[in-house]
Amino acid sequence: MRLLHGLSSKGTVFGNEATKRRIKAKFDIPSYTTINGEAPCEVRDEDIDAAISNGNIDRMNMLLSAAHLLNCEANNLVEEASDLMAENGLLLGDLKKLHNDFVRVADKYFKEFATLVTTDTAKMDMFSDLDGFDKSFRKWAKVPSDWKSKEVKQ
Repeated sequence: MRLLHGLSSKGTVFGNEATKRRIKAKFDIPSYTTINGEAPCEVRDEDIDAAISNGNIDRMNMLLSAAHLLNCEANNLVEEASDLMAENGLLLGDLKKLHNDFVRVADKYFKEFATLVTTDTAKMDMFSDLDGFDKSFRKWAKVPSDWKSKEVKQ
């Protein structure tokens, strides 16, 4: 599994000042208020440096990368199932509404996550990882991608 571009502490990608500013801006870190209404505070460069030094940034990167692959796979499976339901007139009522809600939220998630994958190489790596994961997962789950409906004579 490849890591998210720009979040790894390897090399100078994460450690330079421009990247720290980008991280703070991306996640709205410079000025936030907690849900308890505590006073605004700022994450210091020392805090980011400590998270890099103790390995938390690399661990976060691995967790987010793995979660993203799982989310992509789950989204693809839900879409495949919904296509079959729609094709057979079964995507109705609350199920259709909930599916549409899911699709809207998933679209927001994938749009936001795409901002972390900034280079063509990283994008191709991500799709390659997803393709390999999809093949392995479908084999394990016994849901082949080349499945076809049975022809039913009426």
